[in-house]
Order: sequence, then structure tokens, then C-alpha cells
Amino acid sequence: MLTKIWALELAPFGIRVNALAPGPTDTPVLSNAGFSAEDIKNIQDAEQDEIPLKRRGDVSDIVGIAAALTGAASWLTGAIIPVDGGISVS
Repeated sequence: MLTKIWALELAPFGIRVNALAPGPTDTPVLSNAGFSAEDIKNIQDAEQDEIPLKRRGDVSDIVGIAAALTGAASWLTGAIIPVDGGISVS
């Protein structure tokens, strides 16, 4: 809701507000949270089975969409864009 509220409130000032909603992405977050290597593998395998594109995201998948939003989408505001390999539509 914050994305939508901020988009409405800031639009008169020419400020666009959009959000990315990433799915499971390969980062060190699980190891930093203290999970064992075995637990991480089990979590990642279970997640991968739920992803229609059958792979976890890479940071570059997220960055590519973020970069597109900064320039080419000048008439887009208030959008919440899933970058999740299809989880949100399954």
C-alpha cells in the first residue's frame, strides 16, 4: 500500500514510485541468517520446485528490471512488479 499511496502523493511533484517484488534470489541471506549448508540446499530445492521457470533468481534479474524502471518507464507509477520466475501467477 505504501507504494500506491506514495505514488499518488508524489505524482504532483513529478516523482514516480514503483516497487519490485522479487522471488527467491541467490544471495547470502540464508547463510547470513545462520542456516547450515544442508538446510540452505533443502530450502533452495523446495523453492525451485515451486518456481514455474524452475530456477532461482540471480541479482542481475532484479537489477535489469530496476534499471528499466529508472528510464524507459517514464509514465509508470504505483506499480508493484513481481520479478519472481512466475511464482505470483502460479
